[in-house]
Amino acid sequence: MLPITYILLYYTFSIVDSKRKKAVLILNDYRYTQDRIRNNNTYWKCEDRSCTGRASQKCPDDPKKTQQHSHSPNQDQCNVEEFTTNVKKRIREESEPVRKIFRQELVKLRTKNPDQVQSVPMFEQIKTSLYSARNESFPPPPETLADVKVDGKWSQTLNNEPFLLPDTQNLIFGTIESLDELSKNIQNVCYRNSITLNPKFATLDFEQGAISACACELLFPDVKIKGCNFHFNKCLYIKLQNLGFQSAFINSGGNPNEINVRNLNKKTSALAFMPLTTVKDLWSQTMDEYDTINGITPFFDYVTES
Repeated sequence: MLPITYILLYYTFSIVDSKRKKAVLILNDYRYTQDRIRNNNTYWKCEDRSCTGRASQKCPDDPKKTQQHSHSPNQDQCNVEEFTTNVKKRIREESEPVRKIFRQELVKLRTKNPDQVQSVPMFEQIKTSLYSARNESFPPPPETLADVKVDGKWSQTLNNEPFLLPDTQNLIFGTIESLDELSKNIQNVCYRNSITLNPKFATLDFEQGAISACACELLFPDVKIKGCNFHFNKCLYIKLQNLGFQSAFINSGGNPNEINVRNLNKKTSALAFMPLTTVKDLWSQTMDEYDTINGITPFFDYVTES
């Protein structure tokens, strides 16, 4: 819901979002939650459940207080609600960095109502909710390859130029102009230095598409592919994490089972530096050494099959 702020002769009111994304009416520094809707009438009740304060609004008229409150208004809380709602509205609609939008709105508030600045929370205190608002404007993560659809603004540059190169099987981001420029620069460098592009080794992560491109002789037929050690260790850690062994890496001490998990991870990572002819035997010894860890078999299968 977008924030709506009205300034009348005798009072002001705003409609903002609560933490649960419910409509909240701020009227004369009192907060109301929506009670019920009948026909064109919206009825509001004080957020304090022990208070009898009420307000009503007949569309398209402005809301009016119908029953008095039994407590004083909380102006500071209302100011914070209006400020954060305005910040989130801009975050959802604009592509500016979240921190930059927060600072701009803070400057506006300091210029317009300097007395209210002291009630506004620091960026670090509300950054989680602000970044959550930014994520609302992003498409949901795909679960399968068929769900990957890049269109609209996601396939364009900031200048609204196409940024998705045509390809029937792969997503290739870049402009035709930048691709041509890259190709020319590579060709010029090779020509000036009499270089023939025929690398002996290629260090890649574990993305199957990139590996297949080299292995199938689409790019360099004689290249030897080497895996990236960083991504190798990352894959091992994520697998252990998914199997429920995350606490082994959080607790510095831990029980013997957690210590064994950390040692297993270190020895598995070290296999990347062993001679290829010894890896199979070393891995077998490692599995025998740590087969007493509860629930570790899926990790053994993962490393063996990979």
